[in-house]
Amino acid sequence: GFGGQPFRTRALGGSVPGPTIKLSPGTILNVQFRNLLTDQPESYKTSDVGRYNLYGDADMANLHFHGGHVSSVLPADDTTLVVHPGHSYNFTVPFLEDHMPGLHWVHPHHHGSSSLHLVGGAALALIVKDAPNSLPKEVENAEEKVLVFQDWDVPTAKNIARKAGDAAFASSLNTIEGGLEVGQRFV
Repeated sequence: GFGGQPFRTRALGGSVPGPTIKLSPGTILNVQFRNLLTDQPESYKTSDVGRYNLYGDADMANLHFHGGHVSSVLPADDTTLVVHPGHSYNFTVPFLEDHMPGLHWVHPHHHGSSSLHLVGGAALALIVKDAPNSLPKEVENAEEKVLVFQDWDVPTAKNIARKAGDAAFASSLNTIEGGLEVGQRFV
């Protein structure tokens, strides 16, 4: 752990990193995404004049299936979708029969707040499994270990939270102790 007191952050599935999703090609992935963040009316909005492409919309989110060769049209992976605090969206994401196997990741990707979500730990691994009997037996029978690394740059996170007007996350980040010997970066 980080040491010090627990702090509030963003997560997928209630944990950092979020739970690993495993699926086979030809699967339709259904995800009910619930944005449990609390609206901060005082945070900056990317719709405000002059704020497009700046940090903002601190509590708005969506999901992006990074690396997946999936549709960019709703109800699948549309990064322009906005899921407001207290609302939900049902993603339906087909992984076609010829989808290549491999390790991908899922993260919130609302423009303006994606940095807040990522620096806060909201990401998870998505594994598209190999077809049965497609690997050498030694590989197919090997014990699988999934490692998810996240780089927590606390000073940068504080700066992004400040620039977005995200007082709740900035306040929580101020409770983090330790890591000074590595510039308050955690992996």
